[in-house]
Amino acid sequence: MDFTDLVKARQSVRAYDPDRPVPRELIAECLEAARLAPSACNSQPWRFVVVDEPSLLERVKREVVGGLVPNRWAAQAPVIVVLAAVKELGTASLGEGIKDIPYHLMDCGSAGEHFILRATELGLGTCWIGWFRIRALRRLLGLPRRWKPLALITLGYTPADWQPRQRLRRPLDETAFLNTPRTPWPSGRD
Repeated sequence: MDFTDLVKARQSVRAYDPDRPVPRELIAECLEAARLAPSACNSQPWRFVVVDEPSLLERVKREVVGGLVPNRWAAQAPVIVVLAAVKELGTASLGEGIKDIPYHLMDCGSAGEHFILRATELGLGTCWIGWFRIRALRRLLGLPRRWKPLALITLGYTPADWQPRQRLRRPLDETAFLNTPRTPWPSGRD
């Protein structure tokens, strides 16, 4: 699969086959792809915690996922991956303070997307979850204080009857510009 096809194939999957476990070898391939992501000053601020042990996974689903936005579909996922950030003292952190740009968050986003794209390439479904109980997650997994949980990523095989949704995207001339924000990127549309 070439890169454009891979990006087009990636979906936010909200249905999983709960009876089909994800081999740890495939999870390791996703983690390796994430590990290779670029980062400001090579700071590599991401930390991933893979939760696949059945009793702990059930507690994460029950105590962490949901709340105001219930995300009930996540209960089907055989794996939940925590993406956390660690801000280290150093050049990247100094640059963040001077420029007021959260480089560590951009870096973690890149690593998370590398993880998700590799999962897609391996035939696995994923979905970012940004709404979860952070305190419950910290307590349940014993996360270090310096780790800031940013997202949960569900991971698993989709059911046999799963169909991808049509993804609606804004046209390029609404999201990209040439030289100034007043000149939309030429889209070729009439």
